[in-house]
Amino acid sequence: MSQTMQNIRNSGGDSLSAQLNAIPFPELLEENRGAVLKALPKHLDVDRIMRIALTAFRRSDSLQKCEPLSILAAVVQASQLGLEIGQNGEAFLVPFKKECQLVPGYKGLMKLVLQGRHAIDIYAQEVRQNDRFIQTYGLRREFIHEPLCHNGFLASDEERGLVTGFYAVAALKSGERTYVTMSEGQVNKIRDESSGFKAAMQFGRSSPWIDDYVPMGLKTVLRSLCNKLPMSTDLSTALALDTAANLGVSQSLTLKQAADGTYEPPNFGDAYEQQAAARNAPQSPEQPRQQGPRPSAAPRSTPRTTASPQAPAAGSGTAAKATTAPATQASSPAAPAKAASKQPASSKSLQDLLAEMRIATTETVISDLYLKAKPLCSGREEDDLNYQYDMAIKRIEEQPQELFPS
Repeated sequence: MSQTMQNIRNSGGDSLSAQLNAIPFPELLEENRGAVLKALPKHLDVDRIMRIALTAFRRSDSLQKCEPLSILAAVVQASQLGLEIGQNGEAFLVPFKKECQLVPGYKGLMKLVLQGRHAIDIYAQEVRQNDRFIQTYGLRREFIHEPLCHNGFLASDEERGLVTGFYAVAALKSGERTYVTMSEGQVNKIRDESSGFKAAMQFGRSSPWIDDYVPMGLKTVLRSLCNKLPMSTDLSTALALDTAANLGVSQSLTLKQAADGTYEPPNFGDAYEQQAAARNAPQSPEQPRQQGPRPSAAPRSTPRTTASPQAPAAGSGTAAKATTAPATQASSPAAPAKAASKQPASSKSLQDLLAEMRIATTETVISDLYLKAKPLCSGREEDDLNYQYDMAIKRIEEQPQELFPS
């Protein structure tokens, strides 16, 4: 037993935690190599796990600001669950204020289901616009998914089209198969209630919902399926950790709990009540802005619900999805269509332009970035761009104004 673990078991007070948090994480991790080794399943190598944890720590400035003890607890808990951090999408170390949270990925959830020995197979897939997808209910409940193929081989994502939904299937040892299907709209509703996604939109931060939409959709439908399956202690722990991260509350994971395998999740009742209250709160109508028209003639929008702003271009662009309302003309006339051809082609990637938009400080810069990014995206990427634009403008409007500007 490491000196750290021995001290925690003998004391466990706040003063001890403060002393341990003063130790740099790399030193704390090395001192507790034995605790990590004890928690790991036999098929995982302790040196590899510690190397992965250190790599994740050194690559994230935000993670380096977390309390070292919480990072160590997350690493040990991941070891208890048999999940590798970061490398293959099984689990991730995510900063939450000064706490490091352990968040399982969709591959980690599937691994835990199989480790529970109740299922012999589990998988999840996205459905795209040009695939064939049919669901039937009644006396026989089933679905058919035939992805678009060429000569028997799977077509590219671009050829298959936009994502329209997700499904997850599990085959149990009893021979029974169970599944869950979710439309894109159902997944996006869950996304919009995630505290991490809302914070990303509000403060211009990155989010896996923006950068890795398909894996997050797969994880969402897998979570729903897991709740229908026989649940092992490890799977229950992973789902509780993920729930805390989604709700934006502390996981309250201690090093002792992680090392002993005795994690008890916090009470999520208050967080669920706050989420329901926010969902049911009446929305006050947004006042029109006075600074002038947007970089299009369309009204402000949110993803998948209203019309997206269109850059002034003649005969270009991808056709909008059927669920997208047609754009209505604003009172201010749009720029002539020929003006779009004068826009210089951007040498920056879409992600670079979005990153600049999140930190831009003037509406002029935001609009310019929007027009540069518009030709680089379509479909869901275009919806994300529209949402990023709206949130960037809203962020500027909500900034306190100087009474006596220089």
